[in-house]
Amino acid sequence: MQSNELDFFEKNDMLFLSTIAKGGYGVVYYIHSKQYDYNFALKKIPEDMFNESEFECLKSIDDPHIVRLYKIFRYDQHVYMMMEFCSSDLNRLITKTEKISPGALKSYIHEVILAVKACHDRNVAHSDIKPSNFLIDEHGRVKICDFGLSHMYKERPTSLNWNGTRLYMAPEIISHKKFNPIIADIWALGVTIYFMATKTYPFLSTDIQQLIKKINCSFYDDSKIDDPQLKDLISLCLQKDITKRATVDELLNHKFFLNSNTVDHGCTFTSRSHSVINSKNFIFKPTKDKRRHMYSDQFVCRNSSGVHISEFYSKNHSTETFAPALL
Repeated sequence: MQSNELDFFEKNDMLFLSTIAKGGYGVVYYIHSKQYDYNFALKKIPEDMFNESEFECLKSIDDPHIVRLYKIFRYDQHVYMMMEFCSSDLNRLITKTEKISPGALKSYIHEVILAVKACHDRNVAHSDIKPSNFLIDEHGRVKICDFGLSHMYKERPTSLNWNGTRLYMAPEIISHKKFNPIIADIWALGVTIYFMATKTYPFLSTDIQQLIKKINCSFYDDSKIDDPQLKDLISLCLQKDITKRATVDELLNHKFFLNSNTVDHGCTFTSRSHSVINSKNFIFKPTKDKRRHMYSDQFVCRNSSGVHISEFYSKNHSTETFAPALL
């Protein structure tokens, strides 16, 4: 971290704690806000790589399964997004845990689908669904993050712009056809659930052309999955025919979730200590549960370095570039 950036942190009463992740276009810091006596994740993106759709989606969606955006800054040709900090992610949980109980797995799958539903119910296609983009907070709750490729739709969504991670791309995307991003999200959701159940991918090859061929063929091995209902749930996502691909509501009503507890994960998480925010500078009236009511569209910073939503949109930004996944 450069000295001028440390000055920026100090000016805005932020204390750098550590670096969470680095990517080709940005970095995510773990910081403590002295102003609010609370710890946050601070996502730093070059200004010319910032996609306004990520900001718009995070601002507009009020749901416990969406990572909260609290404040944005513009400094030294970068955009800083102060966001809810989550101590782990789904990819880390799956790969580092030797065995997850069937009940816990079912609960996590249910929450992952609920997170995608929170997007689709608001006509938002996430467009980069994968385990590392599902964060887990200190209470074990699953929250979807990284809306850098997302889009909000007012009408029937169609697109020719394909981005994301190839392992999770639907056949219609990887074949460069016109596609519905909402329906394509369901395919990626199926790949994610398959990974959660098996720790591997339904379509895997180190050769790109072979991977494309496998995805287009849409045949995969489900022998590692013992539960027949889970097999069926995944198959409804990984349908090459988009008219047969399930919706999030159909998945949530699937018999896989009948007569099951989808609240208790049966897992314990350790995380850094967090203090509840207590400040008169918030632009909303906090309730007793302050953490769950810090809505991103109600909270913007008041100091000169922060940017109000209306001010941010008065600036000119490129809408043809995007911020790739950092977590």
